[in-house]
Amino acid sequence: MKLLDNYNLSPEVQAYMRQHLVWQQLPKNTILFSKGQTCNAVYFIESGIARGFYDDKNGEDTTAWFVQSGDFVYSSYNILNRLPASESVQLLEASTVVSIPLITLDYIYTTYPETKEISNSIIEKHTQLLIDFTKVLRHQTTDQRIRWFTEVYPTIYERVQKQHIASYLGMCREAVSHALSAKHKK
Repeated sequence: MKLLDNYNLSPEVQAYMRQHLVWQQLPKNTILFSKGQTCNAVYFIESGIARGFYDDKNGEDTTAWFVQSGDFVYSSYNILNRLPASESVQLLEASTVVSIPLITLDYIYTTYPETKEISNSIIEKHTQLLIDFTKVLRHQTTDQRIRWFTEVYPTIYERVQKQHIASYLGMCREAVSHALSAKHKK
């Protein structure tokens, strides 16, 4: 169980979590939660890939982020501000997902204060990724964007649809396909 193995949790915290977490095998294209929905859990991707997405002002599906095996999916709007989710989350392949109900998370944080340090490190990691991504979008060429993407997501760029990568990087699908083909030829 990656979730419990990846973090330095006391046996007491692990035992509590084993009793209150929900492990699920979910098929490709499952929507974990939708924009506007109140999300009552944080999800850990034990195996698989997920993406957050929203419809832009023209109604086009736009990928906001990707999450791969070993990482968390949550609605920051919902978790931090108790507001409805600002995006939807879709599994891009059959996945093993661990649900952590928010009530369980609140109890863990209150009862086992050492877990807040783990939460802070997860939030810091996601914040740094967002900062790096913003710099890439503003200042990088097409080739540099593709290079960054394949370095940050080395195990998923061949497993997700090019249209999702293109919308994430603010590029057209053809440019992504061309750049990835050129990368493979090197």
